[in-house]
Amino acid sequence: MSKKLEFNEALSALIEFATVNGNEVSTEAVHTYFDGILENEEMYDAVYKYLAENKIKITDKEITVKSSDNGSNDREHSHCSSELSEEEKMFMEMYMRDLDDIPEVSADKKVLLIEKGCRGDRDAFNDLIEACLPQVVAITEKFLNKGVKKSDLIQEGNLGLIEGIMNYDFSGDFDSFVVKFIENAMQDAIDEELGMHRIASHAAERANAISDATTFLAEKLGREATIDELCEYMSLSEEEIRDIMKMSLDAMTITPDEQ
Repeated sequence: MSKKLEFNEALSALIEFATVNGNEVSTEAVHTYFDGILENEEMYDAVYKYLAENKIKITDKEITVKSSDNGSNDREHSHCSSELSEEEKMFMEMYMRDLDDIPEVSADKKVLLIEKGCRGDRDAFNDLIEACLPQVVAITEKFLNKGVKKSDLIQEGNLGLIEGIMNYDFSGDFDSFVVKFIENAMQDAIDEELGMHRIASHAAERANAISDATTFLAEKLGREATIDELCEYMSLSEEEIRDIMKMSLDAMTITPDEQ
C-alpha cells in the first residue's frame, strides 16, 4: 500500500476515534495512529493543525488556527453573531420580535405551568414552552462559532426543550433538568454537522487516491486497469472501492489531488 493511502486510512481512523471520544485526542494517540507513516514532528504539526481546524482538540498541545488571508472567514468565525448572512439576520430579527410579544411569566405562574404542563395539560404545556424560549436563545451563546448557525441551534434547542418538558418527573429542579436537554440537542447538532463535514472530506481524499491509482495503472499497463487490478494495487476490496466512489459521487465532484 502506498504511503498516501496509509496516511489517509490512518487519518480517517484517528478522526473516527476522536469523534467517539468527545472530539478530543492526545498527541500520544496521534503518534500511535501514524507510527511508521510520518517521519518528523513537522509532519505531525500539520496533522495537529488539520485536526484543530476540524474542531478536534489536542488535549496536551496548544494549537493556534489562523484565519485565512483572503478576507473570507474560516469555519471558526463563520457564524459569529456580528457576521450573520442577510437571511440569518432576517430570521433572528423576526424571531426576537416574536419573543418580545410573549408576555413575561412570573415565578409563581411558571410553577403552576410546570405543575399542569408536565402532567398533560396541553394549554399549560404550550404556555410553558413559550415561557422558556428566551432561555433557549441565551443558551445558544455557549455553542456559537462551532459550525452550526444560530438559527439552527435555536431550532434544535427548542426541540430539546420540548423533550425536556415531556420527560420532567418532578424529581429535581425544572430549569436544570430542561437545560441539559437543550444543551444536548445543540451539541448533537454540532457533532452531526462536524461528522458530515469529515465524512465528505475523507470521501473526497480517498476517491482522489483511487483516481490517482487508476491514472498510474493506466500509464503503467497501457490500458485501463480492471477492478481486480485496482483492488490489488490499493489493498482494498471491490466493495470498499465501490462504496468510496459512491460516497464521493453523492457528495461532491472528484478532482485529482495536486501534488
